[in-house]
Amino acid sequence: MTPTGTASSATRPAADAVRKAAVFVTRPTVVLVHDGCSDATAWAGVGESYDDLVARLAPGQGRARLLRTGAGDELTVPPECFRELVTADLDPELAQVLASLQRPVAERVFTEVPTAAEWRDKPFWALVTGADQALPPAVQRFTAERAGAPVTELREASHAVIVSRSTAVAELIHDVATGR
Repeated sequence: MTPTGTASSATRPAADAVRKAAVFVTRPTVVLVHDGCSDATAWAGVGESYDDLVARLAPGQGRARLLRTGAGDELTVPPECFRELVTADLDPELAQVLASLQRPVAERVFTEVPTAAEWRDKPFWALVTGADQALPPAVQRFTAERAGAPVTELREASHAVIVSRSTAVAELIHDVATGR
């Protein structure tokens, strides 16, 4: 695995960590990325930001309900909206715990325009979360199609799919890793 491309400044620390770890990898590897934790170049195209994609593909489903933290350029999901936006398919008590553990995201994740697109020279697989209120499914489908990625869609899955549908996520990772 040789990660390349240009990470957005908002996601660069995560992308750099993957690149450092890749030095020790000697065989093909699957790297799982999820939303804001990923290198923004993986889903965005050159010349368009996340906000641009949402405005074009899912008008009115943007980030209007996010709150600015004391750090100025960081945003969080208000605790009272967290279950609806992020964890709708999880137990309410677990959703409340996850809301209290969320980390803020830099606003530039939404606004920065990438200068490279990883999907142009790397294989991608996509898991579309059909009931996602945080990352509109229309944006997920569009970016997967543009990248030529095989798509698995879980129509009832929320943004917290890794927790709510962990078996399905693990099976997809296994299938990708074993070439199925």
